[in-house]
Amino acid sequence: MLQSSFPKVIIFGNAHPNTLGLVRSLGEKGIRPILLLEPCDLRFCCVRFSKYIDKMHYLKSVADGLRILREEYWNEDEKPIILNAGDPSICLLDAHYGELKNHFHIFNARSEQGRINFFMDKSAQFPVAEKCGLNLIKTWRVKVGEEPPHGITYPCLTKGNNSTSSGKGDMFVCNNMNELKNHLRKDIDYLVQEYIEKDYELCAVGFSWNHGENVFLPAVVRKVRDYMNRQSVYIRLDDIRNYSTLDVGAIKRFVKEVGYEGIFSLEFLCKGGKYFFLESNLRNDACCYIYTSARINYPYLWCLYNSSGLDEDILYDKAYKLPIHMISEDDIYDVFEGKVGFLRWLREYAVADGHVYANIYDLKPFMFYLWVHIRQAVKKVLRKLHLHK
Repeated sequence: MLQSSFPKVIIFGNAHPNTLGLVRSLGEKGIRPILLLEPCDLRFCCVRFSKYIDKMHYLKSVADGLRILREEYWNEDEKPIILNAGDPSICLLDAHYGELKNHFHIFNARSEQGRINFFMDKSAQFPVAEKCGLNLIKTWRVKVGEEPPHGITYPCLTKGNNSTSSGKGDMFVCNNMNELKNHLRKDIDYLVQEYIEKDYELCAVGFSWNHGENVFLPAVVRKVRDYMNRQSVYIRLDDIRNYSTLDVGAIKRFVKEVGYEGIFSLEFLCKGGKYFFLESNLRNDACCYIYTSARINYPYLWCLYNSSGLDEDILYDKAYKLPIHMISEDDIYDVFEGKVGFLRWLREYAVADGHVYANIYDLKPFMFYLWVHIRQAVKKVLRKLHLHK
């Protein structure tokens, strides 16, 4: 379908591969999006080189995106369609949803301002997940400035309660109370969970419309290589029917209870065939592009839903290519760390169905990615030579 068949399509995101996956998912359907690029170090930003981008706005801050929307796209003949690649942008738009909803199509929950922001707290997700029948891990909340409560099971895992104020650097496995206290920052609202030595993790990325009444979820991401400091570097997309003990009905009930429409993901830890709910993400997920590679293009479906309308027949108009593998070039660090042999890694990279940066139809981001890493390697060598003089 040609871009002229759609209103303007806007991506609000950062320099993360999540944004690049969105750009490519739309571009491969003939849609050239406008990119609101959040502040980043342009020396390392490869997404801006994608050939699919129609126009780019370099934002001074995330909040600056509101100014651009008001000044540039407020009074279009057809409401522009917005897709969010990260938490800061969807939280911003959700906080202003009341004034934006008449001018833009935005991921939302029950068309209520602030409802997505409410569910940004993982502690707000857990009661809904439990009500809908999902298994939970034993969890304690440590609010800002509080001391950890007694009775915590060790080892335990720390994580921020809200990803807009904390990140992966706040995740630690602690074996006793002293370690736990040493890892808790005083300005972060934490969750402390019983640590489970997982068999693997799953990420169920789906698309919902009619405020969660309809949920499309034909496949699930299995994380083959995944670590706290480097996540989803090698993944596989499987038919969801292969996971018979994963309660798909409970997932759909969760989305319906939230009243969400848009692209979403729910993450699960698997141990002994039992799946434990970790968290939900009410925006595009970084794993979404592997679905596009399998001919399940969620960003395109969001555009269809908000323009010509979504005929459910379109969901099954092609045979999906499952299973497929996707690998990130960053996974090469597994070779450096001795977690996988170089020849095995090279073989897996060569036969993978998709790559995070490499793409024969959109080469410039990958070429820039290579240049950045070559440049960094040369600087590192020169620095060592200088030190040894």
